[in-house]
Amino acid sequence: MKRDLPEIDGRLREWAFYFRDRRRLERCRSIENRYRPTSEDFASEGWGDPDAVPRSKPNFVLLRALETHDAVMQLQKIQKWSITYAYCYPALPRGMVLRCMKKWVGRPVSWKVFVEQVEGGKYRVAAILA
Repeated sequence: MKRDLPEIDGRLREWAFYFRDRRRLERCRSIENRYRPTSEDFASEGWGDPDAVPRSKPNFVLLRALETHDAVMQLQKIQKWSITYAYCYPALPRGMVLRCMKKWVGRPVSWKVFVEQVEGGKYRVAAILA
């Protein structure tokens, strides 16, 4: 099962791409929003770089993410929230994660318990998806 964990890690990242909040996809309505690093007529517009590599979108499959979501929803409450905060919101500070875990789990959780629950949840998701 040790060799399957990179695949499970990838599946959980794919799940997180579809199931996290979407506020980061909102854009401002200012002139900076119209900047295109690759434009056909960049010389006439005066901005853009013809040698810039266009940003590629991740190659995630929604149906696999839905299968992973079903597996995550079968976990215990503490593992479900641990997986959610570890993969959907990895940039949150440690204190914020622990406060949110206390709110949703109903009891205080230490960082060590949080990390253990993430690891245990990955193994349980791997077992459910197998």
